[in-house]
Amino acid sequence: MRQSRATLLAMMAEGMSVPDILTDLPFLDEEDMAEVLDDAADAVRDRTAG
Repeated sequence: MRQSRATLLAMMAEGMSVPDILTDLPFLDEEDMAEVLDDAADAVRDRTAG
């Protein structure tokens, strides 16, 4: 993945949809975006579990 996960999450937080991001960054696919969301969910779980 050539874009940082934080950047992709920020793009979504600013209102971009996954299809919009995939149009702007055609080297990514839906699987990449699902991985970003899974990683973010894991990070939140880790922060709130302690």
